[in-house]
Amino acid sequence: MSEALLLAVIGLLLLPSLTRRLRAHLAPSEWARINATSLVAAVVLFEVALIVCALPLLLFFINGGEQRHFFPGGIFAGYVSLITAVALPVSVAIGIARLVARRRVLRAEPWFGEHHLVDGVDIVLLPTRAELAFSLPGRPPQIVLSEGLVEVLTEDELRTVIQHEAAHIRYRHSRYLLVVAALAPIFGHLRPVRESLDSLELSLECWADAAAGPTSLDRRSTRSALMTLSHTYCGTGIAAFSKAEAAAIRLESLSDGPAVTKPQIRMLLYGTLAVLAAIPVASLWSFAG
Repeated sequence: MSEALLLAVIGLLLLPSLTRRLRAHLAPSEWARINATSLVAAVVLFEVALIVCALPLLLFFINGGEQRHFFPGGIFAGYVSLITAVALPVSVAIGIARLVARRRVLRAEPWFGEHHLVDGVDIVLLPTRAELAFSLPGRPPQIVLSEGLVEVLTEDELRTVIQHEAAHIRYRHSRYLLVVAALAPIFGHLRPVRESLDSLELSLECWADAAAGPTSLDRRSTRSALMTLSHTYCGTGIAAFSKAEAAAIRLESLSDGPAVTKPQIRMLLYGTLAVLAAIPVASLWSFAG
């Protein structure tokens, strides 16, 4: 049972990094949902694995008697699992709280900059030469731009940037970014998992690129704006128009045009998700029986 749980957790954590190679055959929205589902499932199963490993120790403290360990390592593994099982949700909560606080700090107050309420979205123009373009959830949600950005973009480029940020708000990408904020402090130092988190962020940017405009002119304008702004960066967890590390892939996707979904790829990815989720469920069911 222990091996099955660990195998499923590792597979789900690594799956998003592998989907990057298949992005041309999936709609960006579907790519993002697969990435997010895989990462959330991995954390849930990891917590279950820790609880299962710590359970004999807890039962021993409560009822006494013989200890039966489900994982290698005996009582030491039980103590480590118990501590980690408590620390994991605490770390997730701290990561989310930090992102929420950071978003609160980045919100432009009504007295700062020019504010225009358009379709329920507060479009803010900040008086700074820095080139900024990002969106924030809230009431109302904000699209924050800067005078420096407006100066370097053409009218068409600026329009697609605003449409890109509006797509982040419309499709609630801020919720997906909570997954990144929650997992980065725990697993972000592991390069393969960091690549999976980056894949989720990239899929959201490609999703917003695709929603910014369906025409070839829109894609050219988005691509041109991205080339101009690819050196800017707003940090993890913020839906920013330009993130340099993802710019090359986004430029390639915009040049190639809309992704053509292949049923075989969809079946492969959803099948992999189903198998990885079924392995620990079947293992636990067998153990309970």
